[in-house]
Amino acid sequence: MIPGTGFNGAVIDPNSAEAVLKSLSSHSRAKVLSAPRILVNDNATGVLSSVSEVPYTSVNASQTVATTSFAGFAKAGTTIDVTPHIGEGDHVQLEYTVTLNSFTGSGASGVPPPRQTDQVESKVVVPDGHTIIVGGLNRRNPSKSTSGLAYLSDVPIIGALFSNRSKSQQSTSMFVFLRPIILRDDKFQDLKYLSEADLGHAQIHGDYPHSEPMLMH
Repeated sequence: MIPGTGFNGAVIDPNSAEAVLKSLSSHSRAKVLSAPRILVNDNATGVLSSVSEVPYTSVNASQTVATTSFAGFAKAGTTIDVTPHIGEGDHVQLEYTVTLNSFTGSGASGVPPPRQTDQVESKVVVPDGHTIIVGGLNRRNPSKSTSGLAYLSDVPIIGALFSNRSKSQQSTSMFVFLRPIILRDDKFQDLKYLSEADLGHAQIHGDYPHSEPMLMH
């Protein structure tokens, strides 16, 4: 079944989420760009940004002289806004906005580089620990190009012998994985466990001190 245009989504259990992410990361036509995480209080709003800034200039011209000055930064990156609301039955209502900006070229003569912006904004209810996969921004860019000898390449049938023709099609799909986890321990043991698990997967040792038993005389 081919999904329709617009919003498409699915909720999967925690065990299946890892398999889906692993399949996407190893697929030759798919790529996981980032896996950000953010800790937010109930009914509060958290913002996570990872943005690149490219400087550009402006030219001030007069009748006698032209001066070049700094005009600002062109920004592109990932920004996530999320507001959780914990409900009954270990369900979480998420209000989120995910914005992905990327530079599609380079600027010239003081002009900022062009940008492509994709954004998903919605409100969903997800069971604790489950993952919702949000998709719906699908884009296809077909292109054709022909080069060859003048006049001869336009002749029917034999024109193909004197020309070079190529076709290409670029398809882009945006998917967002959201997995809310409710932390209830007042001593933050569940947060410590998740942090240590992430450090282990990243092969990074924690910089916090370890307490050792002391012999009292």
